[in-house]
Amino acid sequence: MIDECPRDIAYISTWPPLLPSRYHSTVIQITAHMSSKEKEPLLHSWIITLGRPPTADEFSMCLRVLDNKSYERITNIPDPDEAWKSLVGRLIPYVLMDQRRAPRTSWSLKESKYGKPYIDHGNDQKTIGYNITHAHNIVGMACAIGPKHKVWNIGIDSMRISPPEDMSVDDFVESLIHKLTPLELSFLDPSHTDEVKLRRLYIIWTMKESYTKALGQPIGFDFARIECDIPRRTIRVDGEPLLGWEFRLFRANTGVLRKGVLVEESYQCTTAIYRGGNGTKLLWEHDEGVGEGDKWLRFVRVEDLVHYVKTHISQKPGGS
Repeated sequence: MIDECPRDIAYISTWPPLLPSRYHSTVIQITAHMSSKEKEPLLHSWIITLGRPPTADEFSMCLRVLDNKSYERITNIPDPDEAWKSLVGRLIPYVLMDQRRAPRTSWSLKESKYGKPYIDHGNDQKTIGYNITHAHNIVGMACAIGPKHKVWNIGIDSMRISPPEDMSVDDFVESLIHKLTPLELSFLDPSHTDEVKLRRLYIIWTMKESYTKALGQPIGFDFARIECDIPRRTIRVDGEPLLGWEFRLFRANTGVLRKGVLVEESYQCTTAIYRGGNGTKLLWEHDEGVGEGDKWLRFVRVEDLVHYVKTHISQKPGGS
């Protein structure tokens, strides 16, 4: 079993204050089945915290678990840090399916024609759609299980909340002016503190990223076409209200070991999933159905993920 990690805490992101939540890391387990009476696929998210780099043995062991296509993709990434984050993101579906007691030969990782990843295990009514994000020292996955058309469009994005190293916050906002609308820029007025401006900017940014990732849009999509009116909980695309979507926004803190010193980092995270219907929901952690009782969000240390892979997956037939 994967041990608890009480130092990893999620926070809710309000507009603009931040209030602490009671989320803590828990045993790595997602109850990923659906009741036949549920109208919508349940959304689950994992945040893997990377407190340290892997050892050579850990990297090699985890790499051997992957299918040939994934193995080749990871080994072709020249940067070791990026390769490790990509490998961790690729491992999460393996752990998910092992938790579901699905034999390794009964499922495969596939992509739609738009590049959207999903897990195919021979049942179109229980397709697992998912999306991966990684930023600095976290890797995240959002997934949902249900009919293909209800789980295709799912996205997640994360951004570390920290000031840029080579410019002021106002100059940073100015450099992104072509990706923001006049309304969004009004939320980032120079009169606000740098902390407030950064939090607001990354809330807007991760919403735009998670939405375009859920659509399977290529890099280069014009973000100025999307307008996030957070105070009114509305989103417009090309001037028209966006309908049928659900966004969940939360903040994550993690401790990172740097030169023997534990340093805390904060991340803004947003998930997006298409639900259908005539409205779009922006849900914060304190909203009904998104709180602790829902258990939709899990925080796991990478050490515990690696240990699970070693003890539960790497020794199984078909695990490499």
